[in-house]
This record gives sequence, structure tokens and C-alpha cells, in this order.
Amino acid sequence: RAHREKKDAEELRDTAYGLTMPLVMKSDGSKFGKSESGTVWLSADRTSPYDLYQYFIQTADADAGTLLRYFTFLPPDEILRLESAVKTAPEKREAQTRLARELVKLVHGESALEKAAGATQALFGTEIRNLDREALLEAFAGAGSTKKPRSSIAGGTMTVVDLLVEAGLCGGKGAARKDIQGGGIYLNNERVSDPSATVSEKDLLAGFAIVLRKGKKSYHLYRFDG
Repeated sequence: RAHREKKDAEELRDTAYGLTMPLVMKSDGSKFGKSESGTVWLSADRTSPYDLYQYFIQTADADAGTLLRYFTFLPPDEILRLESAVKTAPEKREAQTRLARELVKLVHGESALEKAAGATQALFGTEIRNLDREALLEAFAGAGSTKKPRSSIAGGTMTVVDLLVEAGLCGGKGAARKDIQGGGIYLNNERVSDPSATVSEKDLLAGFAIVLRKGKKSYHLYRFDG
């Protein structure tokens, strides 16, 4: 009996078991995973909570339901409701927002979620003034950035027009003035209406930066650190 038990144990030790899962595929046929472009990581050191939130909120309409089923614990009825919302009101991106919120909360916790969501909302509103240094840098990590000495802004003589040209948001001073007069230029998400407007230390966000925006998506972060 002992010999038989020993033999069974040896056979069991030599047996390997594997668990396989199907690849997560996007609607366009590409793989969702680290081998594809746009890699995301669970570690905040590699993908910040803000970047994770942004990644999932940009999910294609056709993929939202699939990813909700894979990556969240939402009940089936709620996922079906969100899929329906994508079809009836795609501009609201309700499914993508819920997906992003669920993932960030699951991976990084409630506090990180609220910070990431707040930074996202602040990108287009005056709430941008409420962002701290870390959140501001995360939010504009992908935007153009220029460092200038703090002394350059102290006198209040630096014009918005000059900064727009330096940042490459406008092709020249004439174009910058025209864009301001057309209502397409924003300083810290507040529309600039005066072509002769200047910036000073009172405009600094988190005590060190200003954000210029042209239109809806063209941003530039100016840092006045030292």
C-alpha cells in the first residue's frame, strides 16, 4: 500500500495543469493587451490613476459593453442599460464613464478615482484652479510644455499673444490676435477677449503654472518654477 501511495504521489507531482482564457478582442479585431499600442498597467508608477481613467473613458462605443463584462462586477441588467445608452445618447459616453470609474476604483481606490475624475472635469472648466501640482502635471502630461523663469511673469508685462506664438498654438502675432477676437483662446479655461491681455503671478495655477488653450483640444502648459 505504501509503495502504491508513493507511486501515485510521484505521478501527481509530474502532472501539470493549465488555465487558459480567450484573448480580449476589440471590435476592430485587434487585441486588448500589453502587446498592443496604448499599454496600460495596474501599477500607478507605470500608469497613473488619471491616465487609466482617460484610457477607458476613450473606449470605442462598440467595445464598451464587452469591457464592462470583462473588467467590472456590474450586474448584467446594468450593463445592458449602459449599452442601450451608448446607442441612444452616444455623446454622453455614459458607459465609458462608468467603465473608467469602476476600473480606477477597483485598482486604485475611491480617493484616486475622485481625484482622476475631478482632474478630467477641470480640464474644461474653471475648476482647474482647484487642482494641485501633481494633478495638474498628470492632466497635462501629454500636452506641450514650456518652462520659464518665474521672474519673467513677475512684472505682468508678458502678453497672451506672445505666449501663444511661443507655444506654437498660433502662427504669428496677427493670427493670435485674430483667434482671441474670434473667442477661441482660453487662459486657465477662461476665454480671453482682449488681444492685449497679459499674464502675471495672480494667474498661476497651484502657484507655478498657467494653461493656454486654443479651441477645444489644443493645450499648452507654461511652468514658472524658479
